[in-house]
Amino acid sequence: MEFFKVGLIKVIVSLVFLLSASYFDYKEREVPDTVWALFIPIAASLTIYELYLSGFAWPLLTKVLLSIVLSTALFLVVSYVGLYGGADAKALISLSVLMPVLPEGFKPVLGCLAPFLPISFFNNSVILSLMAIPYVIALNLLWKIRRKSPLFKGFEAESILKKIAALAFCVKVDKSRVKPYDSIAEDVVVTPEGKILRKLRLSWKAEEERDVDYKALPQEVFVSFSIPMIVFITLGFLVTLFLGDLVIWIVESFFQLLLAT
Repeated sequence: MEFFKVGLIKVIVSLVFLLSASYFDYKEREVPDTVWALFIPIAASLTIYELYLSGFAWPLLTKVLLSIVLSTALFLVVSYVGLYGGADAKALISLSVLMPVLPEGFKPVLGCLAPFLPISFFNNSVILSLMAIPYVIALNLLWKIRRKSPLFKGFEAESILKKIAALAFCVKVDKSRVKPYDSIAEDVVVTPEGKILRKLRLSWKAEEERDVDYKALPQEVFVSFSIPMIVFITLGFLVTLFLGDLVIWIVESFFQLLLAT
């Protein structure tokens, strides 16, 4: 019973910090370091207390330490190569320290989890972020219908693959609505003759700084779709606890289907 109470406290603590971080990231595109400075010590204290309740049983202690170390290493690498932002990595590392193993009393419906729980948080956040693609496509098609104008006017020289990627991961907006934190997904070059050349610029990096000549931008531009990843990490955390690891479930279902045919 005591283990269940600690697990429940861990879930509540996670939601308090993740929701706070999501709010800051959505409003300001920056999460104060205070959030993580409070989250990680509380997370470590609760995990150590949980280990204390188990009598520091070697099997649990080994699994907890491996989960924290390996998950943290993975998230640092992912952040280093630019797939996740710094705040996203800090959120996942904090979760690794707080919840390296599934809390007692939680049984995901799908029954699928990664060998180390924090990796399932990561997997689900990625899957859920990809589920935003239909929404992004709908926004672009709605823009096209309302404006009665081609989405890719001026991009005739670009490949069909780049256009498909822009349709799925970027949104067309008026230049006046571009915010300081928006990532412009195109380059604009003005030739000596005054001709404007436009090229799609799509990046897989979560954070990328580059100079943009806003005066040279046309009236409508593509910007990267920008719901903060921490929002999806928060959702992925909840999905993991109650449903399981969607990536593993999809892979297992696929192979089961292959074996059945």
